[in-house]
Amino acid sequence: MKKILLVAILICAISALSFSGTASTTANVSANVTAAVTVTATPLAFGNVTLGTAPTVLATAAGAAVFTITGGASTATGVAITYPAALTSGANSMAFTNSVTPHTNTVANPATSVVTFSTDASTITNAFTSVTGFLYVYVGGQITVDPAQAAGSYAGTITVTVTQ
Repeated sequence: MKKILLVAILICAISALSFSGTASTTANVSANVTAAVTVTATPLAFGNVTLGTAPTVLATAAGAAVFTITGGASTATGVAITYPAALTSGANSMAFTNSVTPHTNTVANPATSVVTFSTDASTITNAFTSVTGFLYVYVGGQITVDPAQAAGSYAGTITVTVTQ
């Protein structure tokens, strides 16, 4: 009987020891919902051009393409630009070059640039939107009109990809 009582006491003591301490803690949970990023554009327009010339539209000039980026306020923004190799009109084409460094600004003003593009004028990684969430990218370029260029309306596409 003493052995049974001793075993029972030992079992109770072991049970009490294994459940004698508990602990708990909490963790906060958070999430950031960012504003959707949108991009709108106005076209890069060379207008009427003369045969045998290489007209240029500067990023600061009338006719430059304007990409308006709307996103999170004061948010780091990356911009990648893909330029066409040529403008086409049916089977005819003329060379396009991105010889003009794009400008960016947080206000609608192409005369000043707040962020410098890469040396090939195709990417920026350190731009920020304004406190109201805007960033403007002004893009120019140059076309080469051959002296025997066929008449027509030539077109191409500049693609701007934005990451925030």
